[in-house]
Order: sequence, then C-alpha cells, then structure tokens
Amino acid sequence: MTVEASLILPIFMMLLMNLLSVIEVYRIHSSVATSLWEEGRETAKNLFLRDAAEEIVDVPEKMNGIQLGTLFTSLSTQNKILKNLKSFPVWEKIVAGGRAGFLVSGEQGEDGTVQINCRYRIHPLFKSFTPVTRELENHYYGHAWVGYIHDGSAEAQEEVYVYITETGTVYHRNRSCSYLNPSIQCVQEGEIESLRNKSGGAYYACRLCDASQKAGNYYITDYGANYHKSIGCSGLKRTVYAVKLKEVDGRGACSKCGG
Repeated sequence: MTVEASLILPIFMMLLMNLLSVIEVYRIHSSVATSLWEEGRETAKNLFLRDAAEEIVDVPEKMNGIQLGTLFTSLSTQNKILKNLKSFPVWEKIVAGGRAGFLVSGEQGEDGTVQINCRYRIHPLFKSFTPVTRELENHYYGHAWVGYIHDGSAEAQEEVYVYITETGTVYHRNRSCSYLNPSIQCVQEGEIESLRNKSGGAYYACRLCDASQKAGNYYITDYGANYHKSIGCSGLKRTVYAVKLKEVDGRGACSKCGG
C-alpha cells in the first residue's frame, strides 16, 4: 500500500493542482481586462491632448501621429499587463510563452476611436498530464475624451456617471461591484441541480456554450442564472459602459452599490 500510495499520490496532487489552476486562469483573465481598461482610458485622454496640441502647433506631414500612438498604446498596454500580474505567483507557468505570451495590438481611428486587443494561450499548471491549451481574448473599445467644461450650473454640478452592461437591468455606482466582476466557480456535474445562487435562484444551461451537454465540470457565478460549459463563454464576460445617470433608460439601482 505504501508503494502504491507513493506512486499514485503525486499524480493525484498534480491533477488536483491542474483543477485548481482554473481559478488562477480567471484571475489572470480579470487582471488583463483591468489592464486594458486602465490603459484604454489613459489613451483616450492622450488622444484629446494630442488633437488639442495639433491645433496649436503645425505637425510635419511625415510624422504619422496615429501610427506612433498605436505603437505606443500596444507597448504601454503590454507593460501594464505584466505590472499588474506581478502579484500572481504562477501566472508564467499557466500563460503559454510567459512574459512574451501576450499578443497586444492597438488601433486608433482618425475619428478618435480607440481599440486595444490582447490574445494569449493558457494551459494547466502541469500540462504534461493534461495537454490542453485554450486561446483567450480581451478587448477594449472607447473614444477619445472630448473634454469637459463646467458651466457652474446646478445641473452640471449634479452630473453623475454610473456603470451599466448591455443586458443588465440595473445601474452601478461602483466599477468594482461584484455584479460587474463576477466570481467564477468550477463545480461538478452532479452538484449543479442542488446549487442556488446568492439571490436564491436555480442555475439553467447556458445557450451560448451548449451547457446542456451533461458531462464534465461547469462554471457558475455567485449571482448568475446560468451554468456554462466553457470558461471562455461570452456569457461569463461583462462589457461595461460608463454613462450619465440620467441616461440609464429606466434601469433601477443596484442593490449592492446603487443606493
């Protein structure tokens, strides 16, 4: 029995660590999304300053400001991603290629639009036991900041920005609200029917990733209504927009952060 345990236990521990690395994959994915958001907002501000400077100073025709801005955005975003991942101890063993595994591209349109894309591949912590890789993507879309002039009126002083999603029915005052940043859990097939989300609701199969296939593990969130077959399912992602409070189109306040 001792000999059998010494042979099987290390393999079991490695497989268990591979399963637990799914949580680390989500943390890496969230960190990359945050990096793109932060760098995208900074790029939008810089575009406004660049356009304002071009109105004052004549820029040589041979200097293509859009191309330079695109290159700078790609490099600065990649540096931001690596900086934000410093606190993640094993991310270089999960992301294929390590520090060079993030393929970042930036696009700046002449109309002031900003787009940042990031692609990378992930694999389990011990890939020799489960040689499976998956490509993940993160995107940022925005527009150059157009400036803001405070006219001193009561309406301007009360201008408040909140956060909404495409399909959400409420607005959020806090960008870090747990509804906007769902916590993903990996559960086994037999557990899904008895589980309930934090609102007391049951979980139903996601139509986007064909979660009706009864096999393997599933992914759920604390407040979601669906279980998902793939961690890369778009139903697990949140596209967040910052809008004026008066433009929320009938949405109610979030019960956690909208009070």
